[in-house]
Amino acid sequence: MSGVEPSQLAQQPVGEAARVAEGVYQLKLPVPLPLVFVSVYLISGDDGWTVVDAGYDYPETYEVWERGARSIGLDLARDVVRIVVTHFHPDHIGAARWLSERTGAP
Repeated sequence: MSGVEPSQLAQQPVGEAARVAEGVYQLKLPVPLPLVFVSVYLISGDDGWTVVDAGYDYPETYEVWERGARSIGLDLARDVVRIVVTHFHPDHIGAARWLSERTGAP
């Protein structure tokens, strides 16, 4: 296929965001489990940013959220308009309350 960029997805270190496609980023958040990290996604839209999954309820997760969001020009306090959780495992929904309080997004 021509015109397809080679994927760097999931090759970035834990704590860094990687571009998936125009306006879509993957952020690898740390988890205190043998899994080591969970991937969440940040999607830029006309009305603001959508976050897909929240990560584990864990202080290091919060620090990485702040750094990772800033690295792609996302202000957590102003730019997030919605949070979508894909399923109820603690590494995907655990930090949802913190993220909702931090962003003001439902």
